[in-house]
Amino acid sequence: MLDAKTYIRDSFIPSWINASNEPNDENGFFITEGRGLKKKLDEIGIPNDLVFFPGARLPHGYMDRMDADPHAKEAFDRMMNFIQKYI
Repeated sequence: MLDAKTYIRDSFIPSWINASNEPNDENGFFITEGRGLKKKLDEIGIPNDLVFFPGARLPHGYMDRMDADPHAKEAFDRMMNFIQKYI
């Protein structure tokens, strides 16, 4: 498997990163990869925001439930704020 982080350079665009946390919460694929991406972007000075809610049991695609889940609404609001600031 290729690791996209190895191809990121200082001309990379500002990035909003969203990580669900099921399965395995802190050790799941999405948050593990999200943290690695954030670390790389921070190292080269690219604006980014990593959204993650530890222990909230949020499956992949959780943002589709904004009307029923306050975490989804918060993630959406953060995404919109990020877009307004950088795009």
